Amino acid sequence: MNLRTFYLSILFIGVNCSVSSYSQTKTTSLDKSPDNIAYKRIELKEFAFKNNWYWFEDENAKLFGIINTDGVVVIEPLFQQVESFVEGISIIRKDGFYGAINQEGVFIIPYIYEDLNASNELRIAFKEFGLWGFFDQEGNKVVPATYETVEDFSEGFAVVSSNYKFGYINFNGKLVIPLEFDRAEDYEMGDAEVEYKGQTFYINKHGQRIRE
Repeated sequence: MNLRTFYLSILFIGVNCSVSSYSQTKTTSLDKSPDNIAYKRIELKEFAFKNNWYWFEDENAKLFGIINTDGVVVIEPLFQQVESFVEGISIIRKDGFYGAINQEGVFIIPYIYEDLNASNELRIAFKEFGLWGFFDQEGNKVVPATYETVEDFSEGFAVVSSNYKFGYINFNGKLVIPLEFDRAEDYEMGDAEVEYKGQTFYINKHGQRIRE
């Protein structure tokens, strides 16, 4: 993932995230609303909607919402965290739960999940009741919450685990390489490094051992 996150604390640590505090971003201070609330509009292209909407921060409440170019609030400031768009999807957080919105401003995943991670391969990992699955970019659940851990898709495959054993699912969520490895890495150039009973070697996309 290559994304930025606006977060209420000055420092937010996340895997493969480009971290940025709000004070360091390109923003525009808007006139105060009728309720005397100070707004700042986020103008980074990574956060841009397709319909001239913008994320903005209510500087008093320290929450994020959506505003249009005329300064009209489209969605009230509700969210403690918003992320840059990855493949047209932005992850949001409200009251400790995560959801997702697309660049048309449609909430495709309700903010009811324990965690969400956008992927560069048109899949969104979600955590529900302590287990992980995947949504597609339309918000359809293509892999139910089944696995203890999941990784981003790479070359059409994602590493998943259950009971401390690792295997691979394909883009459609089918377990194509069994959960039998003690460790498994992402595919690169058609090969993936795995560990099995103390031995480390590479497998192809059929799960066949090809080299040490």
